[in-house]
Amino acid sequence: MQAGQFKLNCDGSVQLGTKKVAAGGVLHGQCGFVLFCYAHNVGFCSVIHAELWSILIGVWIAWSRGYKTFFMGSYSQVAIHLLQNRCSTHHTSSSIVQNIKEVIQNGGNINWSHILREANQVTNRLANFGLS
Repeated sequence: MQAGQFKLNCDGSVQLGTKKVAAGGVLHGQCGFVLFCYAHNVGFCSVIHAELWSILIGVWIAWSRGYKTFFMGSYSQVAIHLLQNRCSTHHTSSSIVQNIKEVIQNGGNINWSHILREANQVTNRLANFGLS
């Protein structure tokens, strides 16, 4: 990352026994300083919805704090694909994808990227913390 750039990493977590879902994420600057992190209990939904909820919450917090240009990383290739491409209104995730796009439609620049699960351990722990 270059000076003035930020990276938001997001992760959703589903508890297998209860199917309880939580989202976690962290925004950090170019030197790795944490600007904010979050852990949020989402309720009950599918794995892809958990990933999309983690992105929606992270993007909304970043946007509300004035961070409108950043890299966004998730290990969910499906979530990244839905955000980078058209999502049919008949798709089960269309409403949350639309909500994410509505948050970012007024300017800014987000570069969506797939990251390996191993590079997303902090957000995984935050999401798991949201389950408690």
